[in-house]
Amino acid sequence: MQPPERPRPTASLAFIYFGIAFTVSAALSMLVLTFVRPYLEGLSRPFLAGFMVAPAIIGVVYGARVAHLGAKHQLPLVQALKRGLGLR
Repeated sequence: MQPPERPRPTASLAFIYFGIAFTVSAALSMLVLTFVRPYLEGLSRPFLAGFMVAPAIIGVVYGARVAHLGAKHQLPLVQALKRGLGLR
């Protein structure tokens, strides 16, 4: 007897995976930037502006990766988050 087939992931599930991964990665990168802020005092304005948008860019990239991997391999959220980081 064959095991029951898992349902295909929907676009809304991929959106939820993206949102959670975006939030986690953006928050963690903002936390890191908060701790390294004293060391960034002497940098020019364009360089500091890059650091200001870095959490959003990191969040979008990681969120898209987690959503893609979760949908492609039909992974639960925690496994998709780990695989998005390159962990097994």
